Amino acid sequence: MRRFSKWIGFFLMAALVFANPLWVNAEEDPHKFKAGESPYWFKPGEGPLPLPSNKFLKLSEDIRLHNNRGIDEFLTQNFRDALDHFEMAAQLDPNNGILAYNEAITLDRLNRHREATQRFQQAKDLARGNQLILNSPVLQSHLSHP
Repeated sequence: MRRFSKWIGFFLMAALVFANPLWVNAEEDPHKFKAGESPYWFKPGEGPLPLPSNKFLKLSEDIRLHNNRGIDEFLTQNFRDALDHFEMAAQLDPNNGILAYNEAITLDRLNRHREATQRFQQAKDLARGNQLILNSPVLQSHLSHP
């Protein structure tokens, strides 16, 4: 009986490991979006960034709330309200590179490029090695063409 239960367990584990990809078709794989089907209307590096969890960066809930609401407004292309939320979050933590970046990316969408360039420079100075900020094509274009 013990031998039989080992074979059943082995068979079930093999079925889970090998059969799982067969049950998922290409349309359900989130990494295989076709052009124009992404839930985001902007390209990577052209939108706001979420804050890291409290495990990595202790921030007040007000800052997190305003940043999350700003991201939600940005995703619905309501840039004025997004900017309000990002500015409120940045006032609560003026030395946070992500908040400066989110403000700058929103100012860029509002065609306030001079202000965006200033905030991008601040975001770069406050990035602390954050490659999502430093490698942003929008940041790079603003700082290479002031």
